[in-house]
Amino acid sequence: MESLQRSAISFRRQGSSGYVWDDKFLADQFNKVANERKEESSTSTTTEENKEDPIPIATAAKKSPPPPAGLAIDRSRSNGGRGFRTGKVSPAVEPPSPRVSAFGCCGAFGKREKTRRRPPKSGKRVIGDGITDDSKILQDVWKVACSMSSSPAKIVIPSGNSYLVNPTNLGGPCNSHVTLSISGTIVAPREPEVWDAFDALKWLYFHDVNDLTVEGDGAINGMGQKWWDQSCKRNKSHPCTNAPRAITFHKCNNLKIRDITLVNSQKNHLVFTNCRHVAASRLRVIAPSDSPNTDGVHISESTHVQLKDSTIATGDDCVSIVSNSTRISINNVICGPGHGISIGSLGKSKSSATVHDIVVDGVTMFDTENGVRIKTWQGGSGYAQKIIFRNIKMRNVSNPIIIDQYYCDSSSPCANQTSAVSIDSISFRNIKGTSATEEAITLSCSDSHPCKKLYLDDIELVSLSGTAKSFCWKAYGTSSGLIRPPSCLSSPETIFLPNIKSEPTRVESDDDRASI
Repeated sequence: MESLQRSAISFRRQGSSGYVWDDKFLADQFNKVANERKEESSTSTTTEENKEDPIPIATAAKKSPPPPAGLAIDRSRSNGGRGFRTGKVSPAVEPPSPRVSAFGCCGAFGKREKTRRRPPKSGKRVIGDGITDDSKILQDVWKVACSMSSSPAKIVIPSGNSYLVNPTNLGGPCNSHVTLSISGTIVAPREPEVWDAFDALKWLYFHDVNDLTVEGDGAINGMGQKWWDQSCKRNKSHPCTNAPRAITFHKCNNLKIRDITLVNSQKNHLVFTNCRHVAASRLRVIAPSDSPNTDGVHISESTHVQLKDSTIATGDDCVSIVSNSTRISINNVICGPGHGISIGSLGKSKSSATVHDIVVDGVTMFDTENGVRIKTWQGGSGYAQKIIFRNIKMRNVSNPIIIDQYYCDSSSPCANQTSAVSIDSISFRNIKGTSATEEAITLSCSDSHPCKKLYLDDIELVSLSGTAKSFCWKAYGTSSGLIRPPSCLSSPETIFLPNIKSEPTRVESDDDRASI
């Protein structure tokens, strides 16, 4: 049975809000579907019975492509009697909420079977075996959902199966709010050669979609191992080539992403570019500590972004915030292993960059190569300002507090240059824990553009390898409370006297502190 079509007997009554499901009828149909699937797995030839002619999608969506075979599609029961239902549905799945339309993508039909190692001999297409390409099904369902104008749409990727998806473009604008609910596992092609025919910089690419929600307890697996093996960072004899980002949201406003697990991305796991008003929460991002360039969350040219209640363990920055990003909030995040939380890098190749109004609050870090960091290239321009790092716990963290205006991620030394991204109004407050290096505080600022209005408050960092130290160069500001290791900031009055040697000091005054 390919699909369950709307039928007069599938409804027992019609009320003011539209049709009401006849649960008994549907249960019978679900059992039939489950039995058919069981028979299909035990024989190479299956005879389809009681096959009905497809019924067109409701009038509001007549121009939309019909749903592919094997997909479950639900529409709202509160839509004036225009609801419809088609496709194979698991007996364990209840009818959708009366107020939410739902598209079930790649449905699980009855009891879960063991994953097939090869396509069935019958030649029938298998959805969700992790081997067969399910890209077109996802794209077709997305088009249907995106075209709906009468009510919100929900795409459901069921649990219990893996869905192989090649690089896929999921674009807008959409006519209504779309929710992508992932309970199963989406996997990328394992072999880098497969990507030759695609855009090698993107895997799952969402763009120009407003009011999108991505949620669920499923996983998105980038299958990045072979990409890492051929990276020049892992093997110096290999040429340096680019790799895909797992999920990119571009020009997506009022975006919500929650409860998803992302693992083993080829490069960055989750990227926001040119987005406005983003709420990301309860995410789990996981990759080996030696996997190159696998940033957890990368934010670029975006504003009003909040990341909270998440766990990130990767081979690069847990969170990186780069050019032209503002009003970013990072709350209650566990980071480690990885490279810490970074502002930058900024100003590469003499570019201009601006980052401001950033708050990193309530973060726990362990076994990271850096703690909280601002990194800029020589030769750039612009500024990083009004940034707060506060209430941070660290365990075995190298470089717990670091500003590096001489950042150089190059195989050859970077030339000294006079221009720089300016840094001012930066606060480090209530940061405590253990440092894996003796130098627990490093504030290395530009000769031509010194750091200004730095503020240290209640810092207690103990080195595991000896006495903790601090280092400052052209770093001006104030400190208060307990500062351990002792502050090395130069007082603001000396900023125009570059020939005066900066001595380690502990300043108790609150004057001229960074005000964010």
